[in-house]
Amino acid sequence: MTQLETASEILRSHPLPMNANTVSVMAVGDLTGDGQLDTVIKHLQDDRIFLTACSHDGETLWSFDTGLPAKGGWDGNPHHCPFVCWDIDGDGNIEVAAHSAGDAWNNIDKDFYDVGAATGESLVILDGKTGAIKNACAWPAWCPRVMMTVAHCDGWDHAPSLVICDETYGREIVTVINGKDLSTRWRQVQRRPAGHNVDCADVDGDGKQEIIIGGICYNPDGSILWEAEDFGHTDMSKPAKINPDLPGLQTYYLVESGNPGVYVVDHQGKTLWKEDFRHAHFGWIGKQDSLLNGLQPHAAEDGRAEYGAQAAGMRESDHFPIYNHKGEYWCKLSDRQRKSYVPVAWCGDGLTDFIDRKQKRIVRMNQDGEETILSEIPKGLRIGRNLICYAEGDDQRESIITIDEETNELIVLRCSQAPQEKIIPKRSNAYRHDRSQTGSGYYMYCAFHQGWDH
Repeated sequence: MTQLETASEILRSHPLPMNANTVSVMAVGDLTGDGQLDTVIKHLQDDRIFLTACSHDGETLWSFDTGLPAKGGWDGNPHHCPFVCWDIDGDGNIEVAAHSAGDAWNNIDKDFYDVGAATGESLVILDGKTGAIKNACAWPAWCPRVMMTVAHCDGWDHAPSLVICDETYGREIVTVINGKDLSTRWRQVQRRPAGHNVDCADVDGDGKQEIIIGGICYNPDGSILWEAEDFGHTDMSKPAKINPDLPGLQTYYLVESGNPGVYVVDHQGKTLWKEDFRHAHFGWIGKQDSLLNGLQPHAAEDGRAEYGAQAAGMRESDHFPIYNHKGEYWCKLSDRQRKSYVPVAWCGDGLTDFIDRKQKRIVRMNQDGEETILSEIPKGLRIGRNLICYAEGDDQRESIITIDEETNELIVLRCSQAPQEKIIPKRSNAYRHDRSQTGSGYYMYCAFHQGWDH
C-alpha cells in the first residue's frame, strides 16, 4: 500500500436543519442566482417527505412538505418522490421540479405509497429561491418507483422537458412534459422493461438530447431512434464516449434479467461487445489508465442466493471486471473493492480515483489492483450511490458533497492540490446535466463524464 498524501480541503461545512438520519437524497443548484451552489435535501419529517433548501453558507431558504408518505413500496424507501434542480422553464433561474401529493393522502388510512392516490397528486415547479409553487400539472405516474429528469429535446438554447418514467421492472409509462408550460409533449406505453435510472444525452450528435429508457432510445419527438437487442431490466444504463474512434456516444448497459449481461451499443443501438452474466448488478464508467484509448467501464456480478446463481449454472460471485473500450479485461476488482469503491475526479488530472467508503479514504488503483492512498476523509461521511460529485472551482477537481452523520453537518470536501490544466467542467452543459441527477430516481450510478469544455 503506497501512501501519497494530497490532503482534503473542506470548502465549507454547516449544521443540517434536520437530523442526518432522516436524509435520503440531496441535489445541488444555484438556487439564489449568486453563482454559488446551494443544496436541496430530501428528508423525512412527521412520516412525510419534505424538501428543504439550504444556501451555500448554511442558511435555510425554504422547506416544502410534499404530502407524500415517508415509505415507498416493497423496500420502504421514498423512491416515489424524485426531484430535479434545473432551469425548468428557461427563464435563467434554477427551479426545483418535484412530486407533490398536496392533501390527497390526508384521509387515506395507509402509511406507504404503493399504487398512488386517486386524485390530487401533482408535478410542481418550485421557485429555487423561495420554494413558492411557480407552476403545476397533474402527476402522470402511479407506481412507487419512478424516475424523473430533464432533457433538452430542442437543444441547449431552449427550455428543457421533464421526463418521467413510471415503474422499472414491468410495463413502463414514459411521459415527456414541456418545462415552459407543463404541457404534455408525448406519452408512450413501453412494454419493454426499464431500469433504475433515466438517461438523456445527445447520442447521435444532432445537438438535441435523446432519451434512453432501458433498451430503447427515443428521439425528442417520441419516435424510436433505436432499440437494443433483446434483453430485460437494466440495473444500469449510461451513454458516454467509451470508444473515441466511433461516431456519437455509446451506451453501457448492465442487464439483470432477460439475457442478462454487460452490453455496449453504438449510437445506432448496434451491439459492439457483450459478456453474459447471471445478473450484472453494479458498475460505473471511468478512466483508470492514461495510456489506454477511451474509457474503462466496470461491472459486478450479483451472487446472492435469492437470484439463483447455482441454478443458472453460472458464477455466483467474485467476477468484478474493469474492461477496456473493446470489452477486454483491464483488471478485476476484489470483493472488498467492488463493495467499497465510489468513483470521483479527485485530482482533476483526467483519471478516475475512488472513495473507499468503508475505510474512509481516497485511493487510486493500478492494473494489478494495488492501491495508492491519496487522502483520508472524515469518518462520519455518508458515501453512497447518490453521492454528489460536482466541480465548484475553476479547474476539474470534483467536490464531494455529503453529510457527516457524526457531527450532523453538510460537508463539502475536495483535494487540496489544484491540477495544472485549467479545464472548467462546470461551464459544460453536458457535465452539469450529468451531475444534476442525484435526486432524480430510484438510484443512480456515478460515471465519468467526457466532454468537459476547455
